[in-house]
Amino acid sequence: MTRPNSPNPARSVPPKARPNTLNLSTQALASFLDKLDEPEQSGDGQKNRTFVRWPWRLEALTIRIEHPGGNSASISVACRNLSRGGISVLHNSYIHPGSQCRVLLPHPKRGLVGVAGLVVRCIHRGGVAHEVGISFTEPVNAREFVNTDPLSNVFTLERVNPGELKGTLLLIEPAAVDRHVYKHFLRETLLRVVPASTPAEAVASLQEADVVLIGGDSTTTPPAPTVATLRSAGFGGPILLVVPDSSDATRLTLTGVSAQSVIAKPITHDLLLRALAEVLLIQKSSPHAAGHEASRARESQNKQLVLAGVDLLRAACGQNPASLRRNCLAVRSIAESLGASDVMALTDQILAGLTNGLTIEKLMTEIEALVNACDGKPAPDGPAAAAKPGAKSDQPGSQARSGA
Repeated sequence: MTRPNSPNPARSVPPKARPNTLNLSTQALASFLDKLDEPEQSGDGQKNRTFVRWPWRLEALTIRIEHPGGNSASISVACRNLSRGGISVLHNSYIHPGSQCRVLLPHPKRGLVGVAGLVVRCIHRGGVAHEVGISFTEPVNAREFVNTDPLSNVFTLERVNPGELKGTLLLIEPAAVDRHVYKHFLRETLLRVVPASTPAEAVASLQEADVVLIGGDSTTTPPAPTVATLRSAGFGGPILLVVPDSSDATRLTLTGVSAQSVIAKPITHDLLLRALAEVLLIQKSSPHAAGHEASRARESQNKQLVLAGVDLLRAACGQNPASLRRNCLAVRSIAESLGASDVMALTDQILAGLTNGLTIEKLMTEIEALVNACDGKPAPDGPAAAAKPGAKSDQPGSQARSGA
């Protein structure tokens, strides 16, 4: 029996915090947004957009509203979608357009990222629900925040001005008819299209390429070897792959492929332009994104260098001078693209020794030092000590290579 003065057990339990100002759970939010998105799916309201709005249904997102006089208030709102230029959220009251704010965007790696913005619209959506449109002061790379399917053909720009696409596009496509189609789609751009029917033919034109587009049939010719050939030849720029569909079988062919974007057929004129704009305009204008892509390409080349070093060691252990020479040349090619002067010096020394008739046994000290350098391990007395015994070098080593 409960005493008259004892606290009510129900009242002693703290109330559950509201996830957002509308108190919408994940399920209720999904149902509400499905109704809002119905006109969007029919294409209404998209004609005048610059950026594609990517669905980003978050139950809670913090926004700090700046009021006149220096006061501010933080609110937890539900999120509808995100684009490069802004964000759409749901709130339980009206916010005046022109209000300055700061949106805390949750990033999968960098945590909460504060982005300055301006309220540009506030639309009543029923009951107390209002949709608030916020324009960012500076554009963001929406792809960093939204986890999208890489084969969904979703890109940042809604429309692309063909005249803004400039540079040299290296087109690798074995079928002459398809090469003609691609050129037709790109006729209004300022891109210079350099066709190649094979990867080997394409390597000769890599130095002048700003972007590479790989066509063909990935079901019969997997893209991984082609991309590896381009990366090994020193191309660190953007690569676009064209695949026949978005099936599981196609996805398996893309495992471990170092490409910036994938386009699933059927390809249209607008789709091709938006995919190219993603790497030539959007990623190029974003220092963080550009740095990320360059870092990923460099990481891929470093892995290739490690594997090439292992192959070289196997050739040495097999006492095969001809194979050792071929592997040394392969290592030097990758090292040159990375600017790894210590690795190049060691390969030059081993190649010179082989030319002068030295046995593999007499070159093992240099060979082991080269394998360590390929793996990012400096020599005991410095990165280039093995290349020049007894001498110190001020050349950057392979450790600097990984942080360049």
